[in-house]
Amino acid sequence: MSNGHTPGPWVVVTELRDTDEIICDMLNNGYVAITKGQKLANWRHDAALIAAAPELLEALEDLADDISERFDMDDRSTNPGMKLAMEAARAAIAKARGEG
Repeated sequence: MSNGHTPGPWVVVTELRDTDEIICDMLNNGYVAITKGQKLANWRHDAALIAAAPELLEALEDLADDISERFDMDDRSTNPGMKLAMEAARAAIAKARGEG
């Protein structure tokens, strides 16, 4: 499910670039993210997180949908921690979709 974003999978490409760039490629179909000229201490970790975004979003959507089917978030007996986690998940999904 792409929800309007560039569909994954995205991969990190470094072999053809300087070490101060983050490149996330849609398997040679075009670049999703490029940062140039920044000396980022954690650039490899940042690139891995960016590249994992489509899979993370899909997994969170699937998990939130499954939990919503199993538990009534409006029921007073539902665990308050689960309710907070679902609110955070829905907010993150909305942010990733550009809705929040």
